[in-house]
Amino acid sequence: MRLNTPVETYKIGKHEVMVKRDDLMGDNKTLPPWAKLHAIKEVLTKMDPDKPIIHLNVFGSWSGWALSKLAKKHEVHIVHPITKKIKEEYLHNITKNGGSLIPIRHNMMRVLYAQAKNMGDAKGFQMLPYAFGTPWYLNPMARRFRETFAELGHIDNLVISSGAGVTVSGLAKAFLSLNPKGHVYTICVSSEGAITKTMTQWKIPLDNVTIVHSPFEFSDVMPKVAPAPFPCNQFWDMKAWHWLTENSEIMRRKKTLFWNLGGEYTYL
Repeated sequence: MRLNTPVETYKIGKHEVMVKRDDLMGDNKTLPPWAKLHAIKEVLTKMDPDKPIIHLNVFGSWSGWALSKLAKKHEVHIVHPITKKIKEEYLHNITKNGGSLIPIRHNMMRVLYAQAKNMGDAKGFQMLPYAFGTPWYLNPMARRFRETFAELGHIDNLVISSGAGVTVSGLAKAFLSLNPKGHVYTICVSSEGAITKTMTQWKIPLDNVTIVHSPFEFSDVMPKVAPAPFPCNQFWDMKAWHWLTENSEIMRRKKTLFWNLGGEYTYL
């Protein structure tokens, strides 16, 4: 796991944007290219090693691979309900690290999550909070932002993709404590209301946050529309990058940081 990931500078028109390349935290061989690895590792240290963990793995996410690999070091067994939509090549990254698979029928996210919870309850498994929504996850994210802020000296804008709103909450919590006049732009393909609820739960000042619903659907594979100049996830991060290219005026006289959470998802 690489923790000293670089901050690179790119140009969008006349404006410069810094990009935190946290996709490089994993090498895409033993670990996925994902910014959440260090925080997930900390979450696993808080779990009961004698009870299996059940975790819903969804298409486009690196969580199944990451959890199976990291849990192996902690001798915690992970059980993954999975749908047929997920490719065999990706599932191999789970099973080779000792994770178990339980096939379930594809459905809406809330239905799948409820099914996974019911399976776990019936067998006495542990279940991780949805989207890792726990201080054990948010605190390492906040700590990582503080380290990056110290390296860069000052940041006015943070631009980042979001799903459930947990990761952006961890980063935003640190950012807005360091710069109370800063602004977070988070681009989502999910519910703005759900993200608002998550950020309110973690006491993020919403006056400093703009939640943008992407015009693209989750299933839209972005390289066909707007490729980024660095590897990023086609379902989440690349949609945030596309938004930034269309709204570069926010960078005028503002030091802007784009936080790249995930590398390219190659299991299509």
